[in-house]
Amino acid sequence: MLAVATHAIAIAMTSPRERQLVWLRGVLDRSGLKPSQLATRAGMTAPNLYKFLDDDSGRTLRKETIVKLARAANAPPPDDLVGLAENEGRRFDYDPRLFATPDNAEEPRIVSFEITSDALRLAGFEPGDIAVVDTRRAPEPGQIVMAQVYDLRLGSADTVFRYFEPPYLVSASTEPDARKPILIDSQTVALRGVVIRQLRSRELAPQE
Repeated sequence: MLAVATHAIAIAMTSPRERQLVWLRGVLDRSGLKPSQLATRAGMTAPNLYKFLDDDSGRTLRKETIVKLARAANAPPPDDLVGLAENEGRRFDYDPRLFATPDNAEEPRIVSFEITSDALRLAGFEPGDIAVVDTRRAPEPGQIVMAQVYDLRLGSADTVFRYFEPPYLVSASTEPDARKPILIDSQTVALRGVVIRQLRSRELAPQE
């Protein structure tokens, strides 16, 4: 599974086109796809994608187009461009050297998120806990995963944390809104990694 993080340099840029170019070139580089191949997978014409990459018109891609390109490359859309709603997790930066390398044939690619919902409360994840995710590990049934649920009509995606119980993602919550299973399909759901660590601030620890 390929995961492409938004480049830190994009934050410093002011032009939406520049940020989109950084993201798109990163997608092409990490996926190994040619622009023509990515365009075909996304249902676009190759000349249009090449034109966006090469011209100086200042034009930008529509949100719907970015979502299609991201899905075609099995990569997350850039948070600041697509309006990615991190409704169940906020990005959390940390020193990866603090974590032991999990047993994995490949070098792990680690990201971490602060949990902000009750979707996994019964699994021991409280809002404010940090979920450490290996985006290269293939999920197995019963594991907690990070996933993105796309809304192609709105051109957006929600980041969620759920148990992987094929063919569904399921919560561990008493909240009615979180209990509905999410059907995993290739069009609207993308699995982004497996939760391998849980961190909790001392302020959140139960008082004795």
